[in-house]
Amino acid sequence: MEHGSHDNCPNVTGIYKLYGEALPGMPPYFKFINSGLALDYMLGLDLNVSERWPTSDIQVMQTGTHTISVRIVGSTVSRTRQLQPADKVWCKDHRLMIEQLRETKGEASTGRALIIDRLELAQDGALIVRTEIRGQGRFLFFFYLNHPRESYGARFQVVR
Repeated sequence: MEHGSHDNCPNVTGIYKLYGEALPGMPPYFKFINSGLALDYMLGLDLNVSERWPTSDIQVMQTGTHTISVRIVGSTVSRTRQLQPADKVWCKDHRLMIEQLRETKGEASTGRALIIDRLELAQDGALIVRTEIRGQGRFLFFFYLNHPRESYGARFQVVR
């Protein structure tokens, strides 16, 4: 795991609304139209719990720049983001940047996805998450195809 500069790195620990508002120019969903902009999904930590309600709050715990965990307030289910050795973590312009490269396999195809998360805190304490996914697939081991770039962004209100 590569670690860059951690100067001016925000600590995103706090309690936020589970569902966020799309940033200007961004879609009102994450990956799938019916999923909404749930913070656990956007951080790659699907809680998959029955207690998921539009009014739910989510607790985010950050330990340094290495670990991020989430838990829906009132639930005992939590998930921790496990960074892999190839992942890169650094801070830039008061944003926590996490870059992950993931390999995928199917019956007749293989691929990889570069996932870049940018986390920052707004002046009012809201958590702003921007996610960019750059995918590439290889069909029948012959040629690579670049998938359209996906960009998502949401603002999650802090719970006081």
